[in-house]
Amino acid sequence: MLSFAGVAVVVSVLAVWIALFLVGWLLVFTASAGAVRATQTGVPADLVARIYFVGYSVFTLGNGDYSPGRGTWQIATVVSTATGLVLVTLSITYLVPVASAVAQSRQLASYIASLGSTPAEIVTRSWTGSGFGSLSQHLVSLTALVLGSRQQHLTYPVLHYFHSRDRESAAAPAMADLSGALHLLRHGVATGARPDPAALQALDAAIGSFLSTLSGTYIRSGDEALPPPALDDLRRAGVPTVDHDTFEQATPGTRERRRLLAAFLRNDGWCTGTAPSPSPTG
Repeated sequence: MLSFAGVAVVVSVLAVWIALFLVGWLLVFTASAGAVRATQTGVPADLVARIYFVGYSVFTLGNGDYSPGRGTWQIATVVSTATGLVLVTLSITYLVPVASAVAQSRQLASYIASLGSTPAEIVTRSWTGSGFGSLSQHLVSLTALVLGSRQQHLTYPVLHYFHSRDRESAAAPAMADLSGALHLLRHGVATGARPDPAALQALDAAIGSFLSTLSGTYIRSGDEALPPPALDDLRRAGVPTVDHDTFEQATPGTRERRRLLAAFLRNDGWCTGTAPSPSPTG
């Protein structure tokens, strides 16, 4: 279920577009007493009638109660109708890709959730006893989806105002889980057992690019950072891991990313805390 914030922002954007179009053309058609006249009597229209005339001209309704004055005003009416067609087209071409981008963001979150609901679960589910099977292929697919989501946020900033109350389709907790799993795979799993390093590095760069797109504009990292994932579940599942000291040495290098992820979670309406699976704040 999506919150109303994103829908409200989209409606507000379209309302502002429409209002600016109508006000602009109203100013044009109030510039002269003879700009708009009653069709039957030829009497100059009052303000309310001009608002009515501008409305049905811009929205191409084709009513004939009032007509423009001759010459320049006839041309202005044609232009206002043309801009109305442009307005309708822009509105449709804005709404459709935004809706598609929201669906793709939910798809990305659902994809990550299908691999596991915590960073450790993503890793242990993929462990076959001797390797990580097809996990590298999933990482490559996720890299493309994360980069695509980044570009969509750049193109349609309104996407940041869409939130999901369902954890399995929410972008922030999914990205936190994926980043934590990547941290375990890169720094916690023993060197010889890790998936393809190229796939790990590409996904790491993609997540960094995604967070940098949101950083400073939509989210600001604070003092709180997500706790680093632990190796206990991996060891219980039989996944070869590095020793505790080696893993701890890699933790400070990820602090800034974990701070950004914590800010992303808060902004998306999720608790950060220390629980392995963030919960919605309300």
